[in-house]
Amino acid sequence: MNNINRFIFFVLGFVFSSCNDDNGSFKCKELIFKSGRLYILTTNWGITGDRQMTIISTKKNDKIISYNDSATSYFFEGLEPFVYEVRDDSLTIFTRHKATEPLTFSTKITVVQKLVDNSTFTKMIKSINHGNARYSIP
Repeated sequence: MNNINRFIFFVLGFVFSSCNDDNGSFKCKELIFKSGRLYILTTNWGITGDRQMTIISTKKNDKIISYNDSATSYFFEGLEPFVYEVRDDSLTIFTRHKATEPLTFSTKITVVQKLVDNSTFTKMIKSINHGNARYSIP
């Protein structure tokens, strides 16, 4: 086998093994309110982990089962999809791109999405990094 064939074989093997969903990372954060619970589910994948899907759901899962169940959950794509604030029985999401409102999101918790510009979003991230406990990131 010549060097070119070995190189192609190596690259294809690396790409196929790196694109497996099981190699991705998954996080689940539980938000507790007086009237219930919400879960922020985040998964990263890709060779460098640069693809991200974040879901706000009423159900706790061990992994994101479906990437297109927007009828029951809020779906956000991309790194740093939103900043959120929990207050009483409401979740405020500050985002640069709003998610589609789920049709059957069954909870007594009020979820509000607020569209913010890049400058405001960056300031919010910086305030979190400097210890501001008012806001959080997934």
